[in-house]
Amino acid sequence: MDKNIRNGDDLLTDDSFLRWVTGEAGDTERTFWEAWLEADAANRALYDEAMATLRLLRFKGPMRRVDVRKGWRRLEARIERHERGVRSTGRPGSRRESAWYYRLAAAILLTFLAAAGYWFSTRVYGFETVRTDYGEKTEVRLPDGSSVTLNGNSRLVHKRKWSPGGPREVTLEGEAFFSVRRSDEHTNLGQFLVHTPSGQVTVVGTEFNVTDWGDLARVVVTRGKVLFAGKADSVARQTSVLLMPNQAAEFRTDTEAFEVRTVNPKVYTSWRSTMLVFDNTPIYEILHRLEWVYGLKVRVEDEAILAKQVSGKIENRKEVLLRGLANLLNRRVVEERGMFIIK
Repeated sequence: MDKNIRNGDDLLTDDSFLRWVTGEAGDTERTFWEAWLEADAANRALYDEAMATLRLLRFKGPMRRVDVRKGWRRLEARIERHERGVRSTGRPGSRRESAWYYRLAAAILLTFLAAAGYWFSTRVYGFETVRTDYGEKTEVRLPDGSSVTLNGNSRLVHKRKWSPGGPREVTLEGEAFFSVRRSDEHTNLGQFLVHTPSGQVTVVGTEFNVTDWGDLARVVVTRGKVLFAGKADSVARQTSVLLMPNQAAEFRTDTEAFEVRTVNPKVYTSWRSTMLVFDNTPIYEILHRLEWVYGLKVRVEDEAILAKQVSGKIENRKEVLLRGLANLLNRRVVEERGMFIIK
């Protein structure tokens, strides 16, 4: 089975891939896609992109795909019946030629309709994926005019067009700051939903920061209010919390538990500016940010310092972050084979 997969759209238009992710693939297809997924990190990234797009889709019934091949077979059968009718009259020539032109026109029409349908669905009502590299930040304008600042090593997926009054949905992996247009009777804007691997954030109109780094999901509200729902397997656990301004909620996937507290929002939103702000911030949290956002591998020789809290400001640049952290800790930082070690 030979596949030329270049981007997420190639996967979304591949019948074999769609059968695999929906559990309808046979043994041969399942073995192929599992091996393809494990063969290369780039394949994993394409898979994640396609699945993020599929997660945004909402169907009221089973999804139906137009089977162009089946439609063509039906048309061929109809053409064949037409040609047999022409042969039975014993009058070749113009009718036989018309049948040939009929076959050619039908092939061109089917090809055009398939291409046009795919273009319309993916380009007009399709999805936009925005990625950032380590240490990169970018601004994203959403279809309703809301804005998103995407932090390093993050990804945002959203529809290119939202239906009036319908939900405004995005999928986030990493960290982003949202400034969302308010929904009311004048704007005809629906609920704003942020889906992350660990949970969901529901808002109407507000400003907030969302972080999802795999084992930790955090929402910090600067204005308005949001409902943060974590994905918990146990129904006995609290699965959602309503947050007000200057409140933060953390949801840890290992314990499936919420922690809500009052915070200084600048500590969690200062990454958008040139200076990072720390206010009794634990060292382990700072190191987690350095690894996720900048791709830095950091190890500490004295694990006792991980719980130490620091306050102050550090220039938000990869080149000076570790040096600034070392100054706050009054420690040395050395590099050994790509690993930064805090002595």
